Amino acid sequence: MLTEQELKAIVADVLAGLGHRAEAPIPADGPWRDPQAMAELAAATPARIQIGRAGARYDTESWLRFRIDHAAARDAIFHEVRTDLLDELGLLPLTTQVTDRHEYLVRPDLGRLLSPESALLVRERCRASATIQLVVVDGLSGVAIEANAGDFLRAFGDALRLEGLDPSALGDPVFVQMGRVAVMNQIGEVLQPELIIELVGERPGLVTAESMSAYFCYRPCAQSIESDRTLISNIHRGGIPAAEAGAHSARLAKRILETKVSGVKLAL
Repeated sequence: MLTEQELKAIVADVLAGLGHRAEAPIPADGPWRDPQAMAELAAATPARIQIGRAGARYDTESWLRFRIDHAAARDAIFHEVRTDLLDELGLLPLTTQVTDRHEYLVRPDLGRLLSPESALLVRERCRASATIQLVVVDGLSGVAIEANAGDFLRAFGDALRLEGLDPSALGDPVFVQMGRVAVMNQIGEVLQPELIIELVGERPGLVTAESMSAYFCYRPCAQSIESDRTLISNIHRGGIPAAEAGAHSARLAKRILETKVSGVKLAL
């Protein structure tokens, strides 16, 4: 717990950086004066609050935890999804025009386009004009896909029946390595499904490196933009559980198919 004097010094530094006088008074009331309130606040969020300090520095435990979480985030970006998981989930592996992870990070435009070989493979191996086309993309966290995609897809398949949707309406699911969200546009152009649901490993942070999102787009094409997509984010064990997200996605898919719109046009 920070002492009042330490807190005053921090607030003064912040205010000075904002152009205020360094001697600006600290507010008289606030949760920082109540140890119980601060403990409850720290317990209610994974954010880094109430961490220890040694003078102007983090204490050793806080610093090491920061370094561990930062390393996990970096590893997630470069992690390759296991091939046995792709086989287990029946995903056809595809690649984009990116050649390696370093290029993927600096050339997002190449991650939006399938390689010529994969574009041909999609035409040859995947059923066109399906009602729902499932696409899984490693994105910025292959770890997120390994942690969540299996439970999501199993729950989604079960929930489709409960929503009265025929599982045979699903197209042949694919996996895109080093892809970006908008790769669904090209897949939509080639396969012409009514709806694409795309699972993407999201940018890892210092709270979790396992967050996955599900993007929905009704009849995606080359002209589709971000506002055409509906999103379920923060799918991970500390957010929306993958099985719950899968079940909810079946209900959302039914709504999109009924209204024939997605994104900002969809009234939820």
